Order: sequence, then C-alpha cells, then structure tokens
Amino acid sequence: MSTLTQEKLSRFVNTVSSQEQTLCSEPYLPFDFTPTVAYVVREGEASWLLTAIANWQLEKKVKEDESLNNCQFWTLQVNPDRSATLILERGEGGVILTQEIEHTNFYIEKLRFYLLGGELGLLDEY
Repeated sequence: MSTLTQEKLSRFVNTVSSQEQTLCSEPYLPFDFTPTVAYVVREGEASWLLTAIANWQLEKKVKEDESLNNCQFWTLQVNPDRSATLILERGEGGVILTQEIEHTNFYIEKLRFYLLGGELGLLDEY
C-alpha cells in the first residue's frame, strides 16, 4: 500500500536543493526525471505513471505536434472512488488528451508535472 501523502511530498521537495538535482533515468523511458519524481514513483508505488506518460510520447498526436515536443504539462487527478484521470495539456493551455484510469492506490488527490527538454519533474519544482 502506498505511503505517500501530500505532507510527505512537500517535506521531501523542501529538502532537495537545486544543486542536488541529479536527474534519474530508466533505460525504457524516453525522458529523464527529477529525484522528486523518483520519490513519488517509489513511495506512491506509481511506476505505472511513468510508463503511461512514456507510452503517450509514441502516439501520433503527441509525437507530430511540435509544440508538445518542446513542452508538456501533465496532471494526475485522483477521484474519491480511487479512479483517476491523466491529462496532457499544451504549454499555452488546452487539453490534448485524457486517459481514464479505472483504479489506483495513489493517494495524493492531484499532482502536476512538466516534461521539458527530456526532463520530467513536478510543476512545483519548475
């Protein structure tokens, strides 16, 4: 069961200085990610989230849109019934796609991410 809470995440973000931001990577992902994202994935048992974002990079509507190659904003919205929605938005606004997730054990209600220059991070880090 996931032990990640918004309070724990906030404490972690506040302890990581910008000088400690060595990017993490996995060979199967087309992007690197910040230590905070690694913490979210580990503590929130959310490796599926990285996989989902990576898989969408291969879709024609994402791959062929030049503005999305430069900047993407992702939101994970978890509902009270433990279903969730993953949303991709363009840098200047506008929803590009949504993915409905039937069930998750992720307990933070809403997280926002950026994908910029091959780096995935929490929007709060940007």
